[in-house]
Amino acid sequence: MSNLDESVRSFLGRTCLALDDENYTEFLRHCGSDFAYQVTAFSDELRKEMVWLEQDRSGFEALIKMLPQHVRMAGRFNRQAAPAKVTLNNGNLEVVSQLAMFHTNLDGDTRLLLVGRYIDQLKQRDGEPLVLTRRVVRLDTRNLREGMHAPI
Repeated sequence: MSNLDESVRSFLGRTCLALDDENYTEFLRHCGSDFAYQVTAFSDELRKEMVWLEQDRSGFEALIKMLPQHVRMAGRFNRQAAPAKVTLNNGNLEVVSQLAMFHTNLDGDTRLLLVGRYIDQLKQRDGEPLVLTRRVVRLDTRNLREGMHAPI
């Protein structure tokens, strides 16, 4: 495994842990000022990609500030993301990762909530940590449970 692969894997793990812990301040530390976030799914019925959510950094920050005011699924989320493809282009990386997200309710029952992919754009500068500039969450799952307001 190369240093780049290990850096990407570690970066992805840290961002997933921050989201799992609902530590959005920590997650945003890994994001650039130009961060963009999008959730999509392909509709077989419509035969086209649907965009369910699209936010820039300030919109994403507003979204997470509103979370306490929403009815939410009680319990804990766990994101499992495995980088499958890393493409380097002029110091920028595109990382495609397989994603599974689980939910454990207050009774301790764990269920698979969704599957899909993260398609991340990362900046890499010499000696600097990786920075997330864009995350597209491309879902295979199209039926999400009520109260699923946490960022994927």
